[in-house]
Amino acid sequence: MQHGGVTDGEGFTEVIETTRPEQIAVHFVKAVSIMIKTSLHYFQINKLGGHREFAKTHGTSRACPGIYGMIIAEQMRREFKLSAP
Repeated sequence: MQHGGVTDGEGFTEVIETTRPEQIAVHFVKAVSIMIKTSLHYFQINKLGGHREFAKTHGTSRACPGIYGMIIAEQMRREFKLSAP
């Protein structure tokens, strides 16, 4: 169901159950890209990073977002010309 162009998630379970993992990753990356593009429209964002990177700036550590999450973060930095924390 759509509300002002935003899907409320109805039917998401069916998509997960009928979609191969590599297809989910493609949808996820597209969704992240749209979210970043929209955020940049409304906010002045210069840096993009995961919990792991922001934790390092405060002298702590975290495992997330994981190796694959960091690959996506680096891809999004290049696409949107953002820097690491």
